[in-house]
Amino acid sequence: YFSGRPHINLDGLTNDDVAPYIKSNGLVDYLKLRRVRYIVDYAEMLKSPGLRRRGGYVDERVNRCIIPVRVLDTHPLKWQGSSFTLYEVQSNCL
Repeated sequence: YFSGRPHINLDGLTNDDVAPYIKSNGLVDYLKLRRVRYIVDYAEMLKSPGLRRRGGYVDERVNRCIIPVRVLDTHPLKWQGSSFTLYEVQSNCL
C-alpha cells in the first residue's frame, strides 16, 4: 500500500482469498493464478517442515520455482534465527 505498487499479503490478514490455498498446500497455484513475481518471508518458513506446512510451502515446486534473491533484514535479532528474505517466483517453472 505505502509503496504505491501492487502487493498481496499472503498471510491472509489482508487478502483472505489466499487462506484456502495455504491450508490446502496450493500456495504455488495461487502465486501462478495471481501472477505474483516476488514474495518476502523468513528463510526458515521455506526450510522447516512444520513451518513449510504452515505457510503453504510444502509443494515440491517451491524448491524449484521460488528462488532467494537477497536478504532484506540483517538485524541480529532474527525470527527463529532466520533472515527476512526476498524471493523471486519463477513463473516459467510453475
